[in-house]
Parts: sequence; C-alpha cells; structure tokens
Amino acid sequence: MNATVLDPARLDWGKGDGLLPLIVQHAHDGRVLMLGYTDRGALEHTLATREVHFWSRSKQRLWRKGESSGHVLALVSIVGAVALRPLGSTIADAFNNLSSTITAAM
Repeated sequence: MNATVLDPARLDWGKGDGLLPLIVQHAHDGRVLMLGYTDRGALEHTLATREVHFWSRSKQRLWRKGESSGHVLALVSIVGAVALRPLGSTIADAFNNLSSTITAAM
C-alpha cells in the first residue's frame, strides 16, 4: 500500500480549535488501534518522518507515539485515517487479550 500525498493546508483546522481526530488502523487487517488528535505540526511531522505523531492534549505538546515505550507506529498510508504497522504492543492488543481471557472463562 503506498502513502497518499496529503496537503495539510487543505484540511479544515478551524473546526476543532486546530485539532482533527486521527483514527489509527492496522494496515494489514483494518483493526482500529487508537484514536488521537493531530494538529498541523503533528501531521507534518508524521508525513516527514513516516512515524505517527499526535498533539497531546494532556501534555500540551507534539507527541510521537512510542517516544517513551518504544512502540512506535510506522506510517503506511493516509486515506482518511492512518494505516500502519505497529512495532510493539498496542492498547488494542491488551483489550483483545483481555476479551479472549474473559470469553474463555465464561
């Protein structure tokens, strides 16, 4: 899958105080891995580095997914959402493991 060229200037940054939701899906199977928010700078960093960046509302700064855990998200394509290949575990993995455990225990 090839990355789509996206022009951040064409997006409507005014609707959410400069933030847009970014739904991250696994590139191979389409599973939703996380929801974050991006500002123009975070999107530009994502496009430039090919690693997914967000605007952290709690930290009030640009945040590269995996900067402390090492579980970065590699950009594969952008088609309304970011498709990626995780290079570590995700919250979705923990949820799926918990769901399997709960189902097995029932």
